[in-house]
Order: sequence, then C-alpha cells, then structure tokens
Amino acid sequence: MQAFTSLTGGFPRTRSFANAVRRKEKGKLGVDEFWETVVRETKRSLARAVRYLDYVTDGMYLCDDIFNPFIKDIEGVKRGWLVRFYDNNFFVRNPIVRGKIRLKPNPSTVDERIRLVNLLSREPLFAGKSFRLPIPGPLTFADFSVIETSEYNDNTQLAVDYVKDVLNPLIEYVRGKGLIIEIHEPSLSASQASIVDWNEVYRDLIGGKENVHIIQYFNQPPLEALQTLSSRFTIGVDLVENPSLLDNPDDWLGGESVIQAGVIDARNTKLEDPQETAKTLKQLADKVDAIIISSNTTLEFLPETVAHRKTRLLARIKNKLAR
Repeated sequence: MQAFTSLTGGFPRTRSFANAVRRKEKGKLGVDEFWETVVRETKRSLARAVRYLDYVTDGMYLCDDIFNPFIKDIEGVKRGWLVRFYDNNFFVRNPIVRGKIRLKPNPSTVDERIRLVNLLSREPLFAGKSFRLPIPGPLTFADFSVIETSEYNDNTQLAVDYVKDVLNPLIEYVRGKGLIIEIHEPSLSASQASIVDWNEVYRDLIGGKENVHIIQYFNQPPLEALQTLSSRFTIGVDLVENPSLLDNPDDWLGGESVIQAGVIDARNTKLEDPQETAKTLKQLADKVDAIIISSNTTLEFLPETVAHRKTRLLARIKNKLAR
C-alpha cells in the first residue's frame, strides 16, 4: 500500500491577495499588476504547505467559488445570484442555464489557471508534485443550476450533458498538460441520489484513477456509488462526517481502489491527533492499493495559520501510517 498526501480545493488567501482583489474590483489595480500579485502570493502561501504534500492544487486563488469563474468557459451558462453552499456559512453564485451546454473551444479561465500551475511547477519546491485542477462535479453542478431553457427537462439530463460535453472535453484538454481533474461532488449523497441519477450521469465519464479524482464530502454517499466509482476512478470520502465508512470498507470499495481519506476536519480549527488518526486509517489502508491523506473538504475558509498547521498534520499522519 502506498500513502500520499494532498491539498483539496482551495487554500486561504493572504491579506495581500485579498487587498489586491478589492483594489482590482474598484479599478485601482491593472490586469498585469494583479496577475503579478496572484503569482507572488500563490507561491508565497503554497510554498509553506507544499513541502508536506504529494498532490497540490492551484489553491483556487483565481476562483470566487467552485463554480466561478469556471462556468464562463461553458456555452449556454451565465453566472447567477448568491446561494448558500449546503449548510455552510459561505455562498456561491449558481449557474443559470440558458441553452445547450458545452465547453468552449478556448476555455480562457482554465487556461489562466493552467498558466499559474505552469509557473508554480518551475519552482524548486514544487518539483515532482502532482497538480490537481478543482472543478464542480456533474451532480453538484446540476443541483445548483437554475434551468431557464427547454433544452433540458430535468437535472439528470443536464448532468449527463455536463459529463459528455464539458467534463470529457476538459479531461482531454488537460491530459496532455500533466494535470489531474479534481471533481468536487458533495451532491453524491443518499439524499440527492433520487433527484440526480448518479449511475446514469457517471456512466460515460472518461479517464481513470491516474487523472480523475472525484471528491465527495459533507453527506453520506450511497455505498453502491462509492463501490462503482472507486473501481474506475480515485475517490475521496469524507471520513470526518462519515466515520462509519471505516467500519466495513469492503461494503463500498471497488477492486484495486485508490482512496482519498478525508480525515482532517476543514470545518473546525481543532488540530487532530496524528497518532490516533493514523491508527483509525489502518483498517482502510490495508485494503486499498493506495491511500491519499487529506482534509475532508477545502481548507480555504480556515484562518491561514490553522490551514498550514493542518497541512503539516497530513505528513505526520502519513509517516505514522507507514510504520
């Protein structure tokens, strides 16, 4: 069994970066100067964390939320109004679907994020790291979308097209650029499964364990979904919210699974005990080909100092798990 560590989703923005965003919005900071700030602050922040990580993201520094600005790269969609993201105290702008959706031939916001990753990868500290690009999953995209077109009769139909005409082209687009697609799918839960048919939606998703990581969090996922998807892709499970998944891993593991174990609570400032966490993970680690140790969801809403401490915990858990 191999063990790795990973950053999931975004990372807290530095004060300098937050100030730059406000100045840009007020027209007091030009495009070039803002880009220089993005690169400098992303390097500065992630450089402290990356030494403890095998997988890293772009920190989502160029993103307002998991949907924006990515939906600008999708034809037939515009940015909507603020809505609460599940039972959290933060909000996202939901996608408004006005027509048939598909990935634009030149996805400019994705290209800008890839450009940032390329700059990071040239830094010595980032050498040998695998980069993941966080984007919304089809179920989550469909659940938060407002359909204002006759092109789609229901959310499942919209999610199927999102896989076929947005995700699959995106996976192909970034495959040659050495990036992994990190699909955020909190809607993969028992309560949502009857609304959006996960089996139908994910049936035609391309890629495999090495380049598609599906990250589930917050809710209790259907065990059948985890078993089916973990046989094809790398799957992330929220073991903070769903510790019962560790009781009988055979009930939901697919063959030759690579599992991301979300054992660090990103919704709490309390620091976990690495010894106890590693001990808890042992049963799961013994049943998979590889385990990726991570937070259960994005760390971006924690204080920056706490996020760095939690990142260091990942490496300590990995070391203790290997003993």
